[in-house]
Amino acid sequence: MKNLNLIGALLFIVFAATSCSNSSKKEAASGDAIIKTVAMEIEGMTCEMGCKNAIEKKVAKMEGIQSIQIDFEAAVAEIAYDESVTNPEEVIETIESIGGGLYTAKVVLAQKD
Repeated sequence: MKNLNLIGALLFIVFAATSCSNSSKKEAASGDAIIKTVAMEIEGMTCEMGCKNAIEKKVAKMEGIQSIQIDFEAAVAEIAYDESVTNPEEVIETIESIGGGLYTAKVVLAQKD
């Protein structure tokens, strides 16, 4: 029982330490961030649970992406990104690479300076 408590405590410490270090890196990086938003039309999505979620997860993992929300019914994604790290063209490439090219994306509205 002592071993289980010790293992649990160690796992908690490791989790807490890695969570803190990741958030501080994101906060430090956001100091020079230039956040822009873009709306993209996405064609080829056939289901909300699979297609929509796969695109959201893949794009959210991209460096520089602050948020992504897809309205499945409208087939439009609203994406906030750090312009100093990524751009809409890279997001489109990522979307179109998912599922071996099942999806196409294009910018329909971009934030102006």
